[in-house]
Amino acid sequence: MPRFLVAVPAVHGHIYPAIAIAERAKAEGHDAAMLLDPHVDPRLSQLGIPLFGVQSEAKEVKFLGAERSQASRDHKAELEFHRDRIRGMADKVESIREVLRTFRPDAVAVENMTYPIAIACRLERVPHVAYASSVSAVRPPELTYQFVQNAAALQPDIAELFARFGLTAELKDFVYLSPHWNAVLTTRSFVGTAGAIPPRMALVGPSIRSISLSSLALEAELAALPRPLVYIAFGTRFLWQPALLVACARGVVAAGASVIISAGQLANDEAFVKQLPAGVIAREEPPQLTILRERADALITHGGGSSLMEAMYFGVPLIVIPLAVDQPLTGYLVERSGAGVHVERSAADEQTVERAVSRALRDPAIAQNVQRVSASYRDSNGALGIVRIMEGLQARGT
Repeated sequence: MPRFLVAVPAVHGHIYPAIAIAERAKAEGHDAAMLLDPHVDPRLSQLGIPLFGVQSEAKEVKFLGAERSQASRDHKAELEFHRDRIRGMADKVESIREVLRTFRPDAVAVENMTYPIAIACRLERVPHVAYASSVSAVRPPELTYQFVQNAAALQPDIAELFARFGLTAELKDFVYLSPHWNAVLTTRSFVGTAGAIPPRMALVGPSIRSISLSSLALEAELAALPRPLVYIAFGTRFLWQPALLVACARGVVAAGASVIISAGQLANDEAFVKQLPAGVIAREEPPQLTILRERADALITHGGGSSLMEAMYFGVPLIVIPLAVDQPLTGYLVERSGAGVHVERSAADEQTVERAVSRALRDPAIAQNVQRVSASYRDSNGALGIVRIMEGLQARGT
């Protein structure tokens, strides 16, 4: 029986597509496991799939909370955040090699910015497909933003990391390109002809999870909210945006819609909650998949890969307010595809959000384009696509 390993950072937006890949590999009759960097979320035990974590003496770089969100708005701090992460990666490689020797996978699906896992795969001569829900790999060369500039500045650091192990890396911005195969969890219907597809790369469609790590049951509260309903979610890394969340909530209400917010720890902050309009629901970790599938009429998002993927799959228009990393590319492609509205962070006040929400909810052209993109997402299965790539790698032994 072929053995396939799915390896990702231990952050929800990255874990969820990986879950679907591991589940699909198991459903196809393969022996599947997951490797999470740096640690395993115990709630994943419900999957019934072997889980491995990464052991390292390196200082763990803080991914979440107010400090991370604030750093994302400081270009120098953002650059140093990524540099610190890269500096700590070499210490993880041996632990990952030990996992590979223990599980002995025939092929690995590696999220394409987890360099230590890619290095370990190459040292152990394990075929691997590098994949992501992020669309950075197809960025048009003429489109630039801070993340692209940071990637250029950090190329020597990344090259040095790989060189420590006698390797070189082929990169597109921060994206590691596997010498075997690469995949992006999107469709041509969404990205259009905006960017060239690199060699050895496939657009395989979305990887939609079947489970949620949220334990909140909001069925009664959701059912009581009048339509249209707008869901506001800025992921896990960047959600500490109290002023922006308040402005968004007020703009949505002014546009005549109900609101539910994924607010993280801000949901328990009395001062934050008091600023929200009456009737707005703010919860620490709402069940996003359920909300998008069953209730949401629009999503206000930072442009994270998983949120984009899930919204398009369920046919939910997007209002993208990019906060950091490659999110400006998501906003650009959403506007270009006609599947929603792109709002610059600096312009995202209550009035601008109100106009954007009104457009997303009521513009027939947006509704038509969302349905077009959604049809392409529903006709594709990215999780199965990546499993098929791993099967091919295993069969060829390369």
